[in-house]
Amino acid sequence: MLYHNGNWIENGVLQDAQFAEYFTIYEVIRIFRGAPVFIHDNVERLYSSIKKSGINLDCNKIDLRSKTLAFVEHCKIIEGNIKYLLVIKDSGNSTNVAQFDEYMVQIPHRYPTEQEYALGVPTSIVFTERINPEIKYLNVKLREWTTKVINERNVYELLLVNDKGFVTEGSKSNIFFIKGNTLYTSPDELVLGGTARKRVIALAEKSGFTVIKEAPIYQDLDKYDAAFITGTSPMVLPISKVDNVEFNVENSTLRTIMRSYFKMVME
Repeated sequence: MLYHNGNWIENGVLQDAQFAEYFTIYEVIRIFRGAPVFIHDNVERLYSSIKKSGINLDCNKIDLRSKTLAFVEHCKIIEGNIKYLLVIKDSGNSTNVAQFDEYMVQIPHRYPTEQEYALGVPTSIVFTERINPEIKYLNVKLREWTTKVINERNVYELLLVNDKGFVTEGSKSNIFFIKGNTLYTSPDELVLGGTARKRVIALAEKSGFTVIKEAPIYQDLDKYDAAFITGTSPMVLPISKVDNVEFNVENSTLRTIMRSYFKMVME
């Protein structure tokens, strides 16, 4: 089922490549037990992306929450991921409002297995970075390239290293490194602020851990005790290694964060 500008289209299919010529902001919303998880965070991030992109649009008219609830009800979704796309045809100016198309569709998902949560997942370094990382927009070429590299290296995720040598984020996730009772994650301006990342930071501080927004240098990864990925689908997922650098997936700080996060989602 595809939602397009207020219309329902049976058997509708979307491919990111069809929007390559347009600037397209998007959100992926996780549905659990028939309800969107942290939808307020998705709404906030969507509005932030619109404003930081300089698009002349009244965010309140988007009403992502209502559209998501209607989509879930219409399609009777119990669990899965929904993708919302805001395709900008004309960003507008001081006198004209932006012209856009809206789409919403359920997309295939792959959630980590129990074994991956227990043993962690392998990752690898690539030397690239996203332009305007604070805006969640389609970057078709980057996504196609990272998917190709992930398959070639047989890893779960790629960690992006910028031109200064800092490990900033994953190709489709945020990342944290742990040393003792301190969590390290990139400064906000270097990453896309994931909804899971926001919750993890709050949970960590509530649990008495220190959170430092400082991206690690890729040559120094062996100085950290543990590492993990956060995202819509993985939630909080241990990293077993980054290339040849191995991490402790049983780290007590990591496991405390995981338990707290999963408990919050289940409530």
